Amino acid sequence: MASIARAIPRRSSTAGPVTEDAVLDPPAPMEAPGAAEFGDTVKSTRQDGEDPSDSQWNEVKEVELAARAEAQLTQLTQDRAQNSQMEEMLLKIEQEFKAEQIARKVAEERLAEIDFELRQTEEEMRAIRHEFSGWAPQVEKNKALHNVLEREQDALELVKAQVLKDLERAKGDATAKTMALQKAEEAIRREEATKRMKIESEHVAKVSRMGAEIERLRDMLHAHTQELAVEIVRWKSQAEAAAQAVEAAKREVMARKRELDNTNEELNNLVEELYGCREKNQEIRGSIQAHQERYRANMRHHSRNAIKIDISDLKLGLSSAELTEARLKYDYSKKNLGTSKGATSAASALNRARGSMNRVPTEQEMYLAKFDIDGDGFLSKEEKMIGFAQNKKDRAWNPKLGRHEREMAMEASAVRARHEAATRIQAVQRGRMARKKVGQMRRYDKNVVGGSMPKAGKYQYQPYRR
Repeated sequence: MASIARAIPRRSSTAGPVTEDAVLDPPAPMEAPGAAEFGDTVKSTRQDGEDPSDSQWNEVKEVELAARAEAQLTQLTQDRAQNSQMEEMLLKIEQEFKAEQIARKVAEERLAEIDFELRQTEEEMRAIRHEFSGWAPQVEKNKALHNVLEREQDALELVKAQVLKDLERAKGDATAKTMALQKAEEAIRREEATKRMKIESEHVAKVSRMGAEIERLRDMLHAHTQELAVEIVRWKSQAEAAAQAVEAAKREVMARKRELDNTNEELNNLVEELYGCREKNQEIRGSIQAHQERYRANMRHHSRNAIKIDISDLKLGLSSAELTEARLKYDYSKKNLGTSKGATSAASALNRARGSMNRVPTEQEMYLAKFDIDGDGFLSKEEKMIGFAQNKKDRAWNPKLGRHEREMAMEASAVRARHEAATRIQAVQRGRMARKKVGQMRRYDKNVVGGSMPKAGKYQYQPYRR
């Protein structure tokens, strides 16, 4: 401890007490010994007049002197930093020493209090000895108490010595800890400087990378913006063209719709006329066929092994299928009339037809039977029923029409009906094509008008071509 105290420079008595400002403020920079002399030498060297031939040598000397001065200044800066560190360390040691002195002072005050208590005890013992001097037992007792007090005093002295030893040991420990603390602080400073340099280099590298990435993204965004502008212009032109095409298609569809409506009205009128003429034609054919069959039946009736079949059986109310079967059997029997097989088959067919007759035939059944006998099987049942209704209507309207006029009218109506059927088929086909085109337009409206614009080159609107 004494060596540490000797190492600490003594402050002058006139400097005054050490304050916090004096501790915190660094000392004034110290000038290196010889620095002023070196500057004076340089100045004098410059002022002295030298020969012009020695100017190069003088310049070299000046450079050397400047380098030496710079080295000395660097050394002075380092010495100044070391001095500041040493002063800080000495201030810390001085503070710790003051703290130890305070602790020692507290211990000394404690010892003084103990001495004071001992003196008080001795005075009390003297008073007691003086008061009880006449009492020998009391004296012995007081002696024993005195011995006890002396032993306690010796114990206190031992405690005092132990406290002093502990104080010296604590001072040594404080010195060692101070040195270790200084070493740790220096290591921490070096580590902090290393980490700071590493972090700064990483930060600079990261900033450079981010700058390059920002430039790349800016260029990419500019190019993408230009592409989008071009694409938007193209989409606008396509949308305008598509809107014009949609309007033209809508106008065309409306025109086709009006044409289809007119065609449907004409077809309805033609169908009504067709069924009326067809009914008249079938009625005339039925009458002719009935007369022919009656004539043939009469001829067969007078022939050998003739079968008595009258065409009037067609008016017995048989169904169309039964009459068709009877007619086929009858035609077959005409070819094989001379054989027993043909007569038997014709008779059996007629008997089956007559056996199924259990009610009065209606006018509608007779009309359908005429269609089956005349071989007009290409008409559906619904068309036959429509023709039946039209036939009734025509007969009610013109019941006195002659047979020849009816035949001619029915033939003409048949030709006209075939022509109208072909026209109707063509109209149906045109309607299908129009519906297909309308479906395409609706899909296009859904994709373009109602939805998002398709990409260029894909799903573009193509006008329908028939």
